[in-house]
Amino acid sequence: MEVTIPNTPSLAAFSWTTSTTELFILGGSDGSLLNSDLFIVDFLNGTCKFVSTDFEFSTGMGHLIYREKADELHHIGGFNSYGVNYSMKLGSNKWQALKSLHSNVTSGSELELTSNTSVYF
Repeated sequence: MEVTIPNTPSLAAFSWTTSTTELFILGGSDGSLLNSDLFIVDFLNGTCKFVSTDFEFSTGMGHLIYREKADELHHIGGFNSYGVNYSMKLGSNKWQALKSLHSNVTSGSELELTSNTSVYF
């Protein structure tokens, strides 16, 4: 089924993840430059929201995870990241650098399945 949602970006090499009704898209390339933009595509309402965020670098090919219990996004790795991981509470626009590099485990008792097979919680 084809769905048309206005204002969606034309990107490659971006990080992405989903919630029950939304698709989160971070970074990527428009064909010439890497960026650090965050877009939230809401499939129920047919909208795409641009969120201006405070991200330290332009990124591509990272892993993005939505943690429903904490209502936050985690970005792991990617071009230009030097392995630094970040998290951001939804509703905020400030990414916080995490202490871990390249991988991230937030709890010894919690395992969350993600869209990225190389990233586990």
